[in-house]
Amino acid sequence: MAWLAFSVFGYFLNSIAIAIDKALLRRAIPHPAAYAFAVAGLGSIVIPALPFVSRPPGILLIISLAAGAVFTLALFLFYKLLQESEASRVTPLVGGLTPLVILILGWSFLGETLTLLEISAFALILAGSVAVSREAPSGNKRAGRSIFLPGLIVAGFFAISYAMSKFVYVNADFVGALLWRTTGSAAAAMTLLLSAKNRRAIIGAFRAPREGTVISFVGGQSAGAASFVLVNYALSIGHIAIVNALAGLQYVFLFLIVLGFGRFFPALREHIRGNATSKVAGVILIGAGIAVLAFT
Repeated sequence: MAWLAFSVFGYFLNSIAIAIDKALLRRAIPHPAAYAFAVAGLGSIVIPALPFVSRPPGILLIISLAAGAVFTLALFLFYKLLQESEASRVTPLVGGLTPLVILILGWSFLGETLTLLEISAFALILAGSVAVSREAPSGNKRAGRSIFLPGLIVAGFFAISYAMSKFVYVNADFVGALLWRTTGSAAAAMTLLLSAKNRRAIIGAFRAPREGTVISFVGGQSAGAASFVLVNYALSIGHIAIVNALAGLQYVFLFLIVLGFGRFFPALREHIRGNATSKVAGVILIGAGIAVLAFT
């Protein structure tokens, strides 16, 4: 059950990154291309380390690079969907669909099967994740259009990236596979510069950052990077569908942070406003699912 511990701690660190991300998305880096570029492009710092790690052999190298590239695409589409629609609808939709698609891919292509108890835990965690990730609707009329199909496409790309990564992790050295995957993600981020519109948004976002933006972004991404390593390691040794479903934990931690320190985080108070009952129910469901896993 080491993968469960790595998942929990990894998602705790990511809750810190999410808190900073939400503030930056709202104030300093509003364009999805700019933020996807910043998040995925940061992975380019691992390139100097590539000669010192083992390279996935043959086709596994291509799959590893492709997994990273698909993740960047999914990231861009997710931020774009967030910009165009309600976060209160996009986040639980994508967060709920991704583990379901992964469950199908894991069974079909990776040969992963779950016991009855693990399926029960998966269902509890998934239901709790959807409940706890819901935000208070803003009343924006954009919420009226259907986002199911775009959300399913985004979830599909995330799921494909995770499944490809898992395949490489179990067939090659983990550290080497992870760094080459990150390189593929960073390389895909560079293609965003091919669009003049994206270039203007990316350059504009970082030309004159607001006071504290750089420090906040680096701090958030450092926590996110540590989370990325821990969660991906959990993926490599645990059930890919359950590890992904546990992503709802990051919203549990964020919810608890806001409850305890809400007066210091005014930009995050909407996480509990009007949704406390749903979030408490989500926390209970996720806790029950983790308890089931702990005793299997």
